[in-house]
Amino acid sequence: MEGETALFIAQNVERINQERLQKLQEEIDQMEMEEYTGPKMYKLNTSTIETIEDVKLILDGLDLIISKDSPNYESVKKYFKEVE
Repeated sequence: MEGETALFIAQNVERINQERLQKLQEEIDQMEMEEYTGPKMYKLNTSTIETIEDVKLILDGLDLIISKDSPNYESVKKYFKEVE
């Protein structure tokens, strides 16, 4: 009787391990597919820009940053504030 119980437990442990391995492989496959396709990209639709407020919203949404190392820093620094 103990041998049957041990065999039953061993078989179920093996089944559970196989199910877990299969689920992990599916998750890995999904991650690889997402990496392959990359993030969805959007192009600016300039025909929808009507006001300077629209331009401000767009620029804020882009989260633009610049560093002092940039070759154009001096010419645009007045438009940027230090990131805290």
